[in-house]
Parts: sequence; structure tokens; C-alpha cells
Amino acid sequence: MESPRPVKADDPGDALYGLGIAKFGQLFGRTGELPGFNSFAGHDPANNVTLVAWTNLAPTPDGRDPATTIARALIGKIYR
Repeated sequence: MESPRPVKADDPGDALYGLGIAKFGQLFGRTGELPGFNSFAGHDPANNVTLVAWTNLAPTPDGRDPATTIARALIGKIYR
């Protein structure tokens, strides 16, 4: 995976841009949020598994993201 690079190639002090990917169990992916929506997308290249959870729910009162909570439960069932 490449390191983040400057947005403006001629200005190395500018903001850097790259893939914001994390590892969730065996899946590589990311979470996201837009007003009114919450999402999780992940892929396990070794087992050819892709999981996407997209909700129109706000975070729970204790701060948990609904899509991540759903994805975590599904990951637990997929990888028993």
C-alpha cells in the first residue's frame, strides 16, 4: 500500500491524501458517515468475502455507530 501523497505534487507541505483503510478482523475496509446515514464496507481477499452495511440511523445514545455494530455481529457469524 502506498503512503499518502501531497494533494499538490509541487507543494510537499500541502495536505496528504491516501487510502484510509483499517483492518476489522479479517476484513480490510472503512466506516463512513453522512448526515442521516452510517456505513461500513469491508473485504477479505483471502476468503473472497465482502460485507457492506448501510443504515439510515444516527449513532446510538452510547456513541456506537449502527453500521459498525451490525457489521461486527455479522463478522462474528461469518467467521465462527
